[in-house]
Amino acid sequence: MTQLQSVMVLCDGIRRTHIWFKILEGDNSGIKISIARYDSDYSESFQNQIESLEEGEVYLLDLEYHGSSEWELLDFKRRYQ
Repeated sequence: MTQLQSVMVLCDGIRRTHIWFKILEGDNSGIKISIARYDSDYSESFQNQIESLEEGEVYLLDLEYHGSSEWELLDFKRRYQ
């Protein structure tokens, strides 16, 4: 089952192949998710945006959930407090 979600997250770690986020609010609060740091489906512009993510920053992610802990990043915005 595919679901679209917008979630507030903390960028919790940038690794060689994945970026880790901790969900900050809602029913999934506290859950950690990861997205691929590099993907052949990413446009060049989107890949550049992915590379601009910063550990420790809060973002609003638009995600598509495919079940079985498979998340696809559709878009994101830095959340300024």
